[in-house]
Amino acid sequence: MRLLLVLAFLLPACAQNATLEFLNRNRPVLDAHNCYPYEGSWGDRIDRALGTGFPVGVEQDLAWYNGRVVVSHTAKTTGSEPLLRDYFFERVRPMVEKALAENEGARWPLIALHFDFKSIEAPLLHAVWDLLGQYEGWITTAVKTVDPRDLAPFEPKPLLVLTEDSDAQERVFFRDIRQGAKLRIFGSAHTAPLTGTPEEKDHLAATLAPQKLLTMPPTNYRRWWNNSWKEVEEGGQTNAGEWTRADGLRLRALVEYAHKLGYWIRFYTLDGLVPGESRGWDEQYSFGSLQAGQARWKAAMDAGVNLIATDQYEELAKFMKKEGRAPARPRHAPACRDRAERGPTLPQVSLQVVGAETMREGRFARDAAGADQVGQGLLHGHQAFGPSHRDLGAELMVVAFAHQGPDRVGGDHDFHRGIAR
Repeated sequence: MRLLLVLAFLLPACAQNATLEFLNRNRPVLDAHNCYPYEGSWGDRIDRALGTGFPVGVEQDLAWYNGRVVVSHTAKTTGSEPLLRDYFFERVRPMVEKALAENEGARWPLIALHFDFKSIEAPLLHAVWDLLGQYEGWITTAVKTVDPRDLAPFEPKPLLVLTEDSDAQERVFFRDIRQGAKLRIFGSAHTAPLTGTPEEKDHLAATLAPQKLLTMPPTNYRRWWNNSWKEVEEGGQTNAGEWTRADGLRLRALVEYAHKLGYWIRFYTLDGLVPGESRGWDEQYSFGSLQAGQARWKAAMDAGVNLIATDQYEELAKFMKKEGRAPARPRHAPACRDRAERGPTLPQVSLQVVGAETMREGRFARDAAGADQVGQGLLHGHQAFGPSHRDLGAELMVVAFAHQGPDRVGGDHDFHRGIAR
């Protein structure tokens, strides 16, 4: 009898990371928090955010007023709030049209537009969907697949529109959309509910393993994970002390887990304000000094946080430039194709033993020999598949023999040895 190991290619790294790399090559992006006026004040926030360079995140809080989509910090609107169409879309028209004319799609998206709905009544959601339809030529889309677990590739455009996790939004923006139609907006992940007193919830948020906080993989609609800073430092910004190695490990664990699943990850809101310095900003998001805020900015950049939300747009932009975190180079080709151009190596893959069984010797001998050839190629970096198969996107199944039998079919490799260098 011979032991067979069934090895499944979960996904080549290049295919698994395609969604992540779409946004700034999976490198940090400044996210302009609450980028809109408050009660008529601070109307320059959109100009300040756009002035920091691209790519950039822009958050717009949305509400409903007499049949109009307005930008507001509260659901209690008065009619003085600007229209979303005017404040954001028409403001960015010149730069979007310039980007479309230049057709440098490898640099897109330029703006990650993030909606925070202050109310979720159906008329507001439908009005937002319709408004996005009027600007669909500007907006990154993806085809709605039959199975929500199948993530369709993005069709790049200068804008990428994100929203948060409510099921009401998913119903309007995803479930009610016909199969094969284009998704215009992408939601955030559902996370596990935390129970107890506020203090107990804060403790759980900061101490539960990432796998306990986020239990579901991405879907075609839900593509990112939105977090407060309480998931990193217990109690959040106002309770934070000196930044420690343990804090850094916690942050890295959250980011690495999100990326392993295939989510972008955002943290809000990282401010380094001196008390009384606020320009309409909420001091609950401040670490108490610019130096303390900068320590978190650096940690977030080092960990690979995708969207770093702050009210200090210019300060974070200068800090990112100083730290050498300028926007990444354009996406000229998938990472695996770049590797292929440098030499005859296969894309990296994730392997997992998914089953084992004993079989009579000689059965499937021809298939086993082929499987052994593939297995040896993987172990030793040979061109087992040939150049045309470097961008593998589908799941594959490989059957490889753990040791030779009397008929000499199967491999004699130690599969725990890893890839030969």
